[in-house]
This record gives sequence, C-alpha cells and structure tokens, in this order.
Amino acid sequence: MAGVLAVVFVLAPTYAARWYVAQLLDDAGVSAEGLGTLDVDIFQREASIGPFRFWAGDAPHGELESASFTLSYTALLDRHLLFRNMSVGGLDIRVSRGPEDSILVNGIDLDRLAPPEETPEETADSWGIGFDRFRLRDAEIAVER
Repeated sequence: MAGVLAVVFVLAPTYAARWYVAQLLDDAGVSAEGLGTLDVDIFQREASIGPFRFWAGDAPHGELESASFTLSYTALLDRHLLFRNMSVGGLDIRVSRGPEDSILVNGIDLDRLAPPEETPEETADSWGIGFDRFRLRDAEIAVER
C-alpha cells in the first residue's frame, strides 16, 4: 500500500500540472502539441517541458525546444513565486498587433491569458513573482507590424 501511495505522490503533480495547463490553454483558445512532455519533480523542485508547439487559429506555430525551472519552496511561504534557475531554449515566436492594439503571439491574444484586473483590496493579498537566474538561448522572436 505504501508503494502505491509513493507512486501516486510522485506522478500526481505531473498529471495535475498537465491537466491544469491544458485547461488554461483551452480556455484561452490556444492549440498546443507536446503538453505530454511537461514533467514535474517535486523532490527536486523542478519542472520542464519540451518540445512544445502552440498557436491560435491559422497563425504560424510557435515552438519551444525546451524550458525548465527550479522553484523555491521557502519563498512560497512568503507568497512569492521565486524561480531559482529558469532556462528557455529553442524559442521561435511571432509577435503582432491584433484588434484594439492587443498583442498576439502566434495568434494567441495575450489579454485572454492575463488575469482580471485586481481591486486595491486584492492587491494587498497578491503574490509576487521573480527570477534569480534566467537563461535564454537559441531564440528567434519576429515582431510584425
């Protein structure tokens, strides 16, 4: 029985993260391939994905060869999402303007991905986010007018 619980404890975070990200992407109208490569290792405090492709509508596909990060658990106690080491490689995206000057990344309207505006009461309880180290390699970002 303990072995089954250990397997569930190790595998559950990966499958929960895949389900959650799939829901977020679906709600935003984003199509994706490679979500099955998302892996979460809670003991190492690491998550990784890749290769991963994403797009909306008839837009060209964005590509991500690999991405990984290490998370600080102690910072979570202070309501901070702190990425210790984040690495993104093989990124290929197209940025353009959409209707009403919205920003589109491979056809994905970033306004649809953003959380709703917070009221002043909610701002006091909000979370912070930060990076200790961020590495971007082999990236192509095309900005279209």
